Amino acid sequence: MNIEFDENYRNTNLSTLVMSSMIGQCGIVSLSNKTFRGLPKLRQLTMTGCKISQITENIFSSVPLLAYLDISNNFKLGLYNAIGPLAKSLNPFNIKTLKMNFVSNPDDIGTKLTKENLKYVNAMSLAHLEMDSNNIEIFEYSALNMSRGKLKTLSMQNNNLFFSLFVATIVWDNPSLVEIDLRDQFKYKNPAPEVYTKLTLSDDQFKNKLLTHDVTNASYNEPLLSRDQENAVSLKKFSYTGSRYFIDPLDFYNTSNSLWYMDISENRITWLKKYDFENLNHLTFLNLSNNYIEKVDSNSFEDLVALKYFYLQNNLLGFEMGFGNLDNIFKPLLSLEHLILARNRIYAIKKDMFSSCKQLQFLDLSDNYLNELDIDVSQLQNIYLLNLRTNRIQSFPLAVQKGLDTIINHTSLTVNLVDNKLVCSCGNLNFLKWILSSNISFIERASYKCTFINSTSVFIRSEFISDLEMECHRYLTVIITCTALASLFLATITAAIGYRYRWHILYWYYMAKLKDRAQGGQQNIYERLFEWDAYISYDDEDLHFVAAKMQPELEERLHYKLHIRERDFVLGETNSLNILNAVQQSKRTLLIISRHFLKNKWCNFEINMAMIEGIKSERGVLILVFLEKIPAAFMPRELAALLKQCPVVDWPQCEDVAEAFWDKLVNYINDYNDISEN
Repeated sequence: MNIEFDENYRNTNLSTLVMSSMIGQCGIVSLSNKTFRGLPKLRQLTMTGCKISQITENIFSSVPLLAYLDISNNFKLGLYNAIGPLAKSLNPFNIKTLKMNFVSNPDDIGTKLTKENLKYVNAMSLAHLEMDSNNIEIFEYSALNMSRGKLKTLSMQNNNLFFSLFVATIVWDNPSLVEIDLRDQFKYKNPAPEVYTKLTLSDDQFKNKLLTHDVTNASYNEPLLSRDQENAVSLKKFSYTGSRYFIDPLDFYNTSNSLWYMDISENRITWLKKYDFENLNHLTFLNLSNNYIEKVDSNSFEDLVALKYFYLQNNLLGFEMGFGNLDNIFKPLLSLEHLILARNRIYAIKKDMFSSCKQLQFLDLSDNYLNELDIDVSQLQNIYLLNLRTNRIQSFPLAVQKGLDTIINHTSLTVNLVDNKLVCSCGNLNFLKWILSSNISFIERASYKCTFINSTSVFIRSEFISDLEMECHRYLTVIITCTALASLFLATITAAIGYRYRWHILYWYYMAKLKDRAQGGQQNIYERLFEWDAYISYDDEDLHFVAAKMQPELEERLHYKLHIRERDFVLGETNSLNILNAVQQSKRTLLIISRHFLKNKWCNFEINMAMIEGIKSERGVLILVFLEKIPAAFMPRELAALLKQCPVVDWPQCEDVAEAFWDKLVNYINDYNDISEN
C-alpha cells in the first residue's frame, strides 16, 4: 500500500503523525518525495512496523520542520537506506531525534558502518539517536563523530559490537554524549572465536583486509585518550553488556566526568586492576555481574567513594575473598547501600571485610559455599536484609548473634537462611534456640530444618528444641563417665603393651642401627630397586602443567622416567594401592602444589603415604613444587611442617628464568641423601 498526503492536507496544520502496526494497520510499502508534500508543518513522525521497503530521493524535503522521526521495525528498509537517502533528505538543523531500530534483516550478514555511510547522520543536530537491533558489527575508526556536538543519548542495543575495537571510539569521539546504551550485544549471534582473534590482532594481513573493504584506516591498539592531558566528557550513563568476551573498562583517569551509572555485565573481565575505576568519584551504580572475575587488586575501588549499588553476582571471587589479600577491598565504599555477591563460590569471608560499609542496607551472599558467617556485624547498623540462602551454614558465632540482635533494637532486619546445613546437636542448641526466639524476621522460618549426624532431618520447632535440650542434659553425665573410663582403659592398655613388648622394641631399635652401619652403600641399592625417577602428585586442574611443562622437560629432554597417574596407574586396581605402589617404586615424590591441590583428598593421601615411606626407608622422598603463592594461614599442618623438612621449588612467574627452576629440581631428584639433614 502507498499513501500520499497531497495539497489537500495543507490547511490541517498537522504537526504530529503516528502510523504504526502497534496501534493499528500500517502497510506502507514505499515512500517518495510526494508522500508528505501536503504536511509542511509536520514536526513529529512515527512509522513503525509499516513494512517499508522502497524509498526515493528527497523523501522528507517537503517537511523541513521535522524534529522527531521514528522508522523502527521496518526490517525490509535496510540500514544503509535509512542512513543514506532517507537521512540525506532530512533537514540537518531541525532533526533532533532519529530512531532507526530494527531496520536491517536479522538474517543478513553483519553491517559495516564507515564515515561515508554516516556522513549525513554526522552532519545532523541530533540530540537522540537509536540504532538498536541492526546487526552492526564493524565501525570504521571515528565513523560516528557528530560534528555539531549536540548528541546527548545514543542507543545501539542488540548489535554485535566488539568493545575494544569500536565502542571506545564512539565514546571519546562524541564528548557531548550523556547516555550510551549498548546492552545485549551478541544476544542472538555469538561470533566465532577465530573472528574475535582476528579483530583484536594488529597484523598487516588483517589491516589490509579491513582497508580493502574501506572499514578502517587506523590501529585500534593505541589508546584513544592520553593520560597526560585532561579530557572533558559529559557522560552520565554507560551500558555495554552481553558480549561475553574479554574487555577492559574505559579509562576515565584524566577526564572531568560526572558518570554515575555503569553497567558492563555479561562480558569477560577476569581481573579488576587498580586503574580500572580511577577518577569515577560520582559513580553510584556499578554492575559487574556475570564477568568471570576471579582476581581483584586490593585498591581497585579506591575512587568509588559515591558508590551505592554494586552488583558482583555470578563471578569467581571465592578464592580471592577467602585466601587473597582483600581485607580492605570494600573499605573506600563509605556510601555503599546494596552489595550483591551471590554465586561467587565463596568459601570464607574475612572478618572485617564489610566493617567500613556503615551505610550498607542490603547484603546478598546467597548461592555460595559458606560454612559459617564470622563477620563483624557491629558496624552494619543500617542493614535491613541479609540474604544467605543456599549456602552450607551450620551455625552463627555468638558474636554475630549478639550483633544482629543489637541491630534489631533500632531497625527491622530480615535474614534468609533457607536451604542451608543447620546442625542438630547439643553444641548447636543455643543457635537453634536463637533462631526461634529472635525478633529478626527469618524468611520462611517455618521451613527451616536441621540435620543430625546420621543425616536425618527435622523441622526446627519449639517441641523439638525442648526434646533436644532434655536429651543433651540426660547424656551429659553418661558422656563424661564414658570418656573418663575410655581414657583410663586406653592408658592401661598402652602401658601394658609397652611393658609386655619392651624388649622387642629395644631389639628392633638396635638391629636398625646395626643395619645402618652395615649398609653404607644404601644409595646404590635404592637405585637398583626404583622403577621410576619421580612420582608426580597433582590435582586434575593442574594436569596441563604436568603435560605441557614437566613431561616435555624431564622425560623428553632429560630422559627421566616419570610416574603420571593418568598414564601409568594399573587399570582395575584401587587408587590407594596404585598410589602406595607408585610412591614405593619411585625415587622421589613431587608435590605440584596449588590452591586446587589443597582441596583434593587424594593429594592429601599421597602426602601421608610419601611421609611414611620416607620414615620407613629413612631417605628424602618429598620435593615440594609450588605453582602459586599459598598463604601460610590456609596451608594444612602436614604441608606446613614439610616446608622445614623437604626441598621447595617455586615455579617462576616469568618463564624466562625457568631454566634455573629445572636445574634446581633436577639436582633435588638426583640427590638421594636425606635432604632434611643437609
